[in-house]
Amino acid sequence: MGPPQAETACREALAMGADRAVLLCDKALAGADTLATAYPLAMAIKRIGSFDIVLCGNETADGSTGQVAPQLAEFLDVPHVTSVRKIVSIDDKKRIFEVEVALEYGYALVRVKLPAVLAVTREINKPRLPSVLSIQKAYKAKIDIWNAEICENKSLIGLSGSPTQVVDVFTPEIKRRKEILKGKPDEVVDKLLERLHELHVL
Repeated sequence: MGPPQAETACREALAMGADRAVLLCDKALAGADTLATAYPLAMAIKRIGSFDIVLCGNETADGSTGQVAPQLAEFLDVPHVTSVRKIVSIDDKKRIFEVEVALEYGYALVRVKLPAVLAVTREINKPRLPSVLSIQKAYKAKIDIWNAEICENKSLIGLSGSPTQVVDVFTPEIKRRKEILKGKPDEVVDKLLERLHELHVL
């Protein structure tokens, strides 16, 4: 989903091996927040047909909210897992995936029943380099371009269908106090502990 120039990303995906590309492109979809982005995507996925897995990036490069994948899963009424760094195993008979979920210090093993939405981290794989032939083929390929007509509920799309709106963007000013403790290592440790107690950190 994006403006006409998003077609470039579609062609890159085709060059890397995707079978088909669909672009949701309509002025009516502009200004969408995460919820108003997830809804049209869900409508498009339902129109394409049955699926086993929907792969999403864990978060966008601009807002970094990480909300689209879980909201998409809700619209599709399927389970979801975020921060997936590796797909460990696939049980075709039970239709269960086992994935590694990145945590702050290590990872967790999670099992999820298909169909599901997986939001993956940047580390999940290294994209293949497309060949010259596949690039040429991708730039000749037909891309399906759909508009907002695929959405049943027009009140859930675009700026007017967005419950949240960005009114300002700024870089927060971070002010930190710093103190330099001097002396021999043992003295500095004692001073540091005393200072941390004074600041109620310890």
